[in-house]
Amino acid sequence: MESKVGRILLIISGIIHLIIVGAVLLVFLIIFAIAPSEIPPLVIIIIIIVALIFIFLGIFKLICAKWMKNPKTTFRGGLAALIAGVFTGDIIAIIGGIFGIVNSQE
Repeated sequence: MESKVGRILLIISGIIHLIIVGAVLLVFLIIFAIAPSEIPPLVIIIIIIVALIFIFLGIFKLICAKWMKNPKTTFRGGLAALIAGVFTGDIIAIIGGIFGIVNSQE
C-alpha cells in the first residue's frame, strides 16, 4: 500500500529544504559580492561543499517521496526518508518516513 500522507510530507519537506538552501546560498553570494576579500578561500570551499550536500539531501527526499508512490518500494522510501530526516534534523521528513514504514506491506 502506498503512503499518501508520507509522500506529501516528504514533498513538502524536500521543497522547503531546497528553498532554505537556495536562500542561504543567495545570502552568501550577496555577502561575497559586497566584500570578496573578507572571506577566506577555505570558508568558501566549505560552504560550497556543505551546500551541495544539503542540495543532494533535498533532492533525495523528493526521490524518497517518489518511492513511496509505488506499493513495492514504500518501505524503502520510508526508511530512506527516516534516515535523511534524522541526518538533517527535519521533523517533517521523520514523520513522513514513519508514515511510509507503517503503511508499507512488509
